[in-house]
Amino acid sequence: MTGDGKGLTGRSGTAAVRELADGIGLTAALSAAARPSCPAGVVHDPGAVLRDVVVTLVDGGDDFSAIEVLRGQARLLGAVASDFTAWRRVADLAGDELSIARLDAARRAARTSAWARWGRPDGGD
Repeated sequence: MTGDGKGLTGRSGTAAVRELADGIGLTAALSAAARPSCPAGVVHDPGAVLRDVVVTLVDGGDDFSAIEVLRGQARLLGAVASDFTAWRRVADLAGDELSIARLDAARRAARTSAWARWGRPDGGD
């Protein structure tokens, strides 16, 4: 708590979603799934970029440029790719017909990890 308003953020929930994705292995699984679609030498980890696109949607963003809100929270969130980088990663995936199957497998693996930790929700898939 501060009296001067410095160091405050309304994005702590956003950080929690990122940490959850990392903790259940979703970010790493997305990285493995997306990497074959990416050109060699990409700077930002493709899984982290995809995680941050999803987190942007969770945070209320409605297009790629909204990822800039996360970029503005570097002290809280660390490095976040630009909206242009996010576009490139999605374009890379769109050009790879096998990417959907790999991304689906990544999602399933993360979901299985979460269920193993906290139990499967009633009626969940």
